[in-house]
Amino acid sequence: SKILFLPSYYSSIIGFLLLFRFDLDLYYVFDRKISTFLNASFYGKVYFYTIKMLSRFAKGFIFSYRGAYEDFSMLPFFSIVDSKIIYHPVSDVFFNKRNIDKECLYDLLYAGRIEHEKGLHVLIEALLILKNKYNLMPKTAILGEGSLFDELLAKVEKDTLSNVEFFGRVGNVDDYMNQSKILLLPSISEGCSGVVKEAIVIGIPSIVTDVDTNGPQEMIGFGAFGEIAKPGNPADLVKKILMSLNKEYDRNYQKDFAKKLSLGYAIKEYFANYFLHMSDVRFDMKNNKMEVLQNSAEPWRVSLVDTGDSTMTGGRDRKSVV
Repeated sequence: SKILFLPSYYSSIIGFLLLFRFDLDLYYVFDRKISTFLNASFYGKVYFYTIKMLSRFAKGFIFSYRGAYEDFSMLPFFSIVDSKIIYHPVSDVFFNKRNIDKECLYDLLYAGRIEHEKGLHVLIEALLILKNKYNLMPKTAILGEGSLFDELLAKVEKDTLSNVEFFGRVGNVDDYMNQSKILLLPSISEGCSGVVKEAIVIGIPSIVTDVDTNGPQEMIGFGAFGEIAKPGNPADLVKKILMSLNKEYDRNYQKDFAKKLSLGYAIKEYFANYFLHMSDVRFDMKNNKMEVLQNSAEPWRVSLVDTGDSTMTGGRDRKSVV
């Protein structure tokens, strides 16, 4: 390989070691604000200072949402060259899945790891408040596994929350989303959530929490296509659930943002900016000019053609010949 993408704590260290053994281009991938690591655990602080030290060896930085890019760009060791926002593409199975006229089986859906930082215990408390105070029992599906699975399942059974069903780990999250009204992400800590993007593509709004990364909030347009609750606050989560079940959200935002989450969009964005990615450049901010110092772009002609799902191989070849 000639290019190495480093998306996590340990891969950053490994990438640095490989740099001295092989001739590699290193790209760091961030799905949360790097400044949040300064307020995190010991390992988070180590990661921050590791990135600070290794950034001068990086070919570029990739950010999965705008908030992470803007946060990183304020740091003194940030270079604007070869830095780009690329939304992690959503699998094709989620596109065109939503059937608006179909009767939903679930009012609320949770999909993710069942760990403390995901805040599922806060959701269970909120559902208990809805039952005891408002006499409401919205049908809720919980997908996923984790260390708190047995504990929370026992709590649901003890509190007789018969409207809550645990399914464990499933391979068809898209089907459950297609049968649900609202996605819930009650996280205490969260980066740029993939499940919220999947919900946007299918067409269901999300209730997220006001985490310090601003990732989930940005995904729903800061309230354009969902609600933002206070982290770790069951009462506020109840308020947002009641609001969301009877509210219409901005479908124009949902449709426009969903387009940016397709794999085809990400590929086109890359090739549209390919020359810039492969060049050493100098930016003149005062005069709004860019000078190309050196480039190593390949002499390629690339055709990106939507041939349709039903087109056979021969038809795809014919349509793609330019």
